[in-house]
Amino acid sequence: LKHIPTLADADVNLTAARREFATSPFYASNLVSADLRTTAILINLKPQARYDELLRLRDEAKGALEQAEHEGNRSKAQISEIKNALKLSEQNFKSYRDKLREKDHRDIMALRALIAEFQNKHGGDRLFLGGINMIADDMVGYVRSDLATYGLGALVLLLACFWLFFRQIKFIVLPLIICAYSVVLAAGLFGFLGFEITVISSNFIALQLIITVSVCIHLIVAYREFSARFHAFSQRQLVYAVLRERARPCFFAIFTTIVGFMSLIFCDIKPVISLGIMMSVGIFISLLVAFGVFGAIMSLQTRTHNNRSFERSFKFTLWCAETALRSRRAVYGMCAAAVIFGLYGISQLRVENSFIGYFKESTDIHAGMKVIDTNLGGTIPLDIIVKFKGAGGADPASESENSASDSANSKSGENSNP
Repeated sequence: LKHIPTLADADVNLTAARREFATSPFYASNLVSADLRTTAILINLKPQARYDELLRLRDEAKGALEQAEHEGNRSKAQISEIKNALKLSEQNFKSYRDKLREKDHRDIMALRALIAEFQNKHGGDRLFLGGINMIADDMVGYVRSDLATYGLGALVLLLACFWLFFRQIKFIVLPLIICAYSVVLAAGLFGFLGFEITVISSNFIALQLIITVSVCIHLIVAYREFSARFHAFSQRQLVYAVLRERARPCFFAIFTTIVGFMSLIFCDIKPVISLGIMMSVGIFISLLVAFGVFGAIMSLQTRTHNNRSFERSFKFTLWCAETALRSRRAVYGMCAAAVIFGLYGISQLRVENSFIGYFKESTDIHAGMKVIDTNLGGTIPLDIIVKFKGAGGADPASESENSASDSANSKSGENSNP
């Protein structure tokens, strides 16, 4: 075709075109909004043939390994060769994917610069950026931000809590060393094993820090108690007694926590499975590091007087103990009320399946998807599935079923909202 008519042509009937946009099921609430004040602009990115090829090779290597393990008739050398091929294909795929992510990030930043420039010139009009590439790029940024935010926030809270509890520099620095060493060791191990951090598993640092701190507090409190009771013990005897006394309760506390996190591996959501594995391994590392580093460092220290100002001034735990002994009926009543309240709360829980609700209203992901959901027909795709009886042709019964299904799908696609 030499010339395709456009709205910019002088001989185009704009009134008819406006009516077509407002009434046609192909345009209304899809390409343009019902009030004709919002429209969609599609940017087609260049296909990445190399990416598709590397993805295909990786999937084929995975399929070959699964088939070989299922058949069970391959030698160890053949299985090892297939595993090496899979490892190489995964490395090539991830390397190229990371390069594409960097390119996508640069493209998205350039688009955002253009959008900002446009909106500065046309204050009354707004442009919203959406699409899978933008969502993926922003989510990677959110993960990195969450790792830094949670880590820094946990560090500040740790400093405040340890100073409030112990009022001694060594009992502030020592837990920080243990926490830092545990997190670095766990993160390095996960990186070496090829684990990739997602929005869900990005919380593992904060969770590991919390559990590591609990072990540190157990050890420090035991040390302070033993130091006040056994004046004749040397420093090494005191540390040995603390580690021996707290080994069993700390082990069972960590073990039960590991069992809880390991239950996540039975989930069907891969990021949740990864979180379960990472937390189980991470808190086991924390247990070993806490006992090892605490024992090694404290054995080299000299015995000093413990600052017990917090214990003398903080009476809440003592009040709880006295209340439990004096007012058993009140305690039973509060427990029963808490159980009833909890059961009522459980009955009010609802499963949320709205992707847009995972993000703050200030994010570009939320803003872009809200415009699509509100004005442009939603984000649920229209799938038309045609089933054939065989090579000879389609089953008439299936054709009638597919026709009804296509009609229903068309209606749901036009009015879809997540």
